Amino acid sequence: MAKEKQRILIIEDYAVLARMYQNKLRADGFEVEVALDGEEGERMIKELKPDLVLLDIMLPKKDGLEVLEEVKKAPETAHIPVILLTNLGGPSETIERGLQLGAVAYLVKAKYAPRQVINLIKETLSKEVKKPALPLTLAEEEAPPPPPKVEEKKEEKPEREKKALKEAAEEEVRKATTLLEMAQKQAQEAMEKLKELRKELEEK
Repeated sequence: MAKEKQRILIIEDYAVLARMYQNKLRADGFEVEVALDGEEGERMIKELKPDLVLLDIMLPKKDGLEVLEEVKKAPETAHIPVILLTNLGGPSETIERGLQLGAVAYLVKAKYAPRQVINLIKETLSKEVKKPALPLTLAEEEAPPPPPKVEEKKEEKPEREKKALKEAAEEEVRKATTLLEMAQKQAQEAMEKLKELRKELEEK
């Protein structure tokens, strides 16, 4: 009897990158679905219940952290491992919050080749023990008491909002940089092929 393929859901708004990951993962034996915005991604997680989710942080309609929070709140999807995709160069408040919400890891898109992404997915799946989520009432009984809430001062809110806006802007800049680097690489490959063709024509 053939072994059932593990299902990966990629939630990434840059379609070219999402399809590239999809093709590489399918070639490696995974079943792969793609969502191009946060709302569609959250719906597909609930419907498909994939074995693992690759989740971009900056998404249209609903951002990645909102999706992650909803997924981890629901008992039927809380066990699904989520790897965050980001263009941030290193740990940040956004990434830290994602890990606190339940993401198992994060990767910087510009620094990871597709093979490294696949290896991280395999490593994550090998560590995850798939168990049905506990009923909500039982989970609440066994969970440690929540930390006491600390009232935030009103004057601190504008500063937090500024930080969030700055971080979002930096994410967009890094995303644009990633796309530019990919375009430059493709242009370089095209130039090399053109040189080879010219050389062949000259030899003839």
